[in-house]
Amino acid sequence: MAEVELARVVGPASFEKRVVIKRMLPTLLGDEQLVGVFEREARLSALIEHPNVVQVSDFGRDESGRPYLVMEFVDGLNLREALRLAWKQPGGPDRRLIAWVFAQAATGLAAVHDAVDPKTGVSLQLVHRDVSPDNLLLSRHGAVKVSDFGIARAMQEAPMTSPHLIRGKINYLSPEQLRSEPVTRAVDQFALGVCLYEALCCARPFAGDNESAVMYAIAQGLRADVTAHAPACDPRLVAIVDRCLQNAPEARFPDCHALADALSHFVHESGPSVTAVHVGAWVAGLKGVPQTPAFIEVPIDVSTAPALAARFSTPESSLLPDVPVRPMTPVAAAVARPVTPSAPVPVEAAPAAPAVTGSARAPLEPRPSRRWWVVPVLVAVAGLAVWGSGVMRPQPKSVQVVVTSRPGNATVSVDELEVGPTPWAGDLTIGAEHVISVKAAGFAPWSVKLDAGVGGSLEATLKRR
Repeated sequence: MAEVELARVVGPASFEKRVVIKRMLPTLLGDEQLVGVFEREARLSALIEHPNVVQVSDFGRDESGRPYLVMEFVDGLNLREALRLAWKQPGGPDRRLIAWVFAQAATGLAAVHDAVDPKTGVSLQLVHRDVSPDNLLLSRHGAVKVSDFGIARAMQEAPMTSPHLIRGKINYLSPEQLRSEPVTRAVDQFALGVCLYEALCCARPFAGDNESAVMYAIAQGLRADVTAHAPACDPRLVAIVDRCLQNAPEARFPDCHALADALSHFVHESGPSVTAVHVGAWVAGLKGVPQTPAFIEVPIDVSTAPALAARFSTPESSLLPDVPVRPMTPVAAAVARPVTPSAPVPVEAAPAAPAVTGSARAPLEPRPSRRWWVVPVLVAVAGLAVWGSGVMRPQPKSVQVVVTSRPGNATVSVDELEVGPTPWAGDLTIGAEHVISVKAAGFAPWSVKLDAGVGGSLEATLKRR
């Protein structure tokens, strides 16, 4: 959905700050729904200021009309990559250190859930809805940050997509999402519990040969105990995981503050203190961690620098009405210009970009006595929520759709072609609308039209004739 570019802001007196530019892919500009999702991510991200949440400092459109975000750069990698490297080493990651990391992540999610409308002070009741190891970022200095608000929304708002469509990664969906029940903050806690289970066990809690089997296991609460994979895991930590993964939302922790407190208490009571210094040393010590990419600058004529003066502004706005999108400033356009083979500097192979984002704040108002401009640098491109590849990933040609039903074992058809019984999972071609139909004897047929490029999980509730 988006490409990510690494850039730096430079100014007088050798001022320099690295930032990340996230821009929507040009092929998706014709999809108003996806454009709305991207703009929504900008509005939601700007409302949350917390050390455990990736910060957004600017939003606009470039000269081609593509919306973009200017985000902080966290020099490190995401949790999935960190765990992949850690489990290659004897003994895997230290479980007390992992507990501290997740206490910070839970604190970040609590900040998301606590966000309020800046005008009214009323809680927005935000839910992230896409918590996964890919969206939990670790820096070389030990910072832990929650990222990617592409599908976050307020609980009281109407969904932007079909009401039958479930957003999120299948392995991290909660039972109530699979049942098409109202989404609450408890779904983020469940997803974080799945991440914690994976970090402690090097295994998924809900196993299955295919997506349908995984969804069935989640819905029924069928999983192995933590001690089946990690016999030496402290019972207090096991109890925390078990509570996060309760099938009923009300049986979990009251909120992410309570979860963070439980994890912090465990760390405090179970041994020596753990701090960001320890996490930073752990991240830096992982074998195979990519180095911070070196910048390859595209020269800018110094005489044109005044014309590149940034006019960063933050319009007063509420989440509820749409925020007008301002045109991209010349400085931002300079950032977005890609490095091409014809650039007047040699481009050498560079190490893969790290998985994550360091803090970058541009001034909110221009000052006549100070000029700021951005120098384009090494471009690190990845898919939305996928960092660290260092190369442009091919755009997917299909999206996955999973269909469940009440009652079960109903017949699924795609574009009038019967494909199998529920639960069913399959891939749909991007670029065309698709009609999903579900039928069962004695029940009225059910169908829904999916817009081009839309995937996810669907639940069909059939009504008796």
